[in-house]
This record gives sequence, C-alpha cells and structure tokens, in this order.
Amino acid sequence: MKNIAPLKQSKKIGPFTEEFVSRLLGSKDFIEQTYNACLGVHRLAKKTPIDDFGLAPLTQDVKLALLQILEDRYGRKATIIASQIPVEQWYDYIDEPTIADAILDRIIPKAHRFDLKGSSLRNRK
Repeated sequence: MKNIAPLKQSKKIGPFTEEFVSRLLGSKDFIEQTYNACLGVHRLAKKTPIDDFGLAPLTQDVKLALLQILEDRYGRKATIIASQIPVEQWYDYIDEPTIADAILDRIIPKAHRFDLKGSSLRNRK
C-alpha cells in the first residue's frame, strides 16, 4: 500500500481506526482525497474534547470514523463531548439508526453528564 504514514498513525489510535483508515485508503480515486480524509480521521481521534458536536451535518465517512474512534477509546481513554444539542436529540442528529445506536452505546452508558444553563460566557464583558 502506498500511503503507509496514515496507516501507522491510525494503528497508534487503535485497531478499529486502523482498519477504517485502511479501507479509506483503498476507496479514494485521488491521493489528495485519501490524504485529506485520513488527516480528518486523525484530527478527530486526537481531539478531546469534541467541541460543538452537532453544528454541521455528519457525512457518512465522519459517522463511521467517529464510531471507530469511539470504539478504540472505549474503556481506555476519556472522551469529552460538548454540544448545544440536547443528548436526547443526538440519535436524530446522527440520522442513521444502526450507526446512531452503535455510537451512543459507546458514549451514554458510562457518561458523566453536565447540563449547563445560563447565558454564554463569551457574551460577558
């Protein structure tokens, strides 16, 4: 396989992410698409917290990458997710029942949840 560097980085994240990136590397026609997709997966895996979850629609690749990253982190690393969308609406936001079930099964059962109320701290002078 030509793109060994993204695969090595994915292996450090975990076996599920490595497998996903391996499939991703074989699925793109142009090297630029592959490289950018792999960079996105690696950035998402390193990002803690996942901030502003729910501000933009999730593409199929992002849904699958998120699932693989959460699988690799499950029980090993903390994952912080900040969102203005109530948790009860995440299933609808993910908008694909099977993937939504899998993602939420890796987040919700062991979550420590903090619902913040009040005005934005960014608006204070």
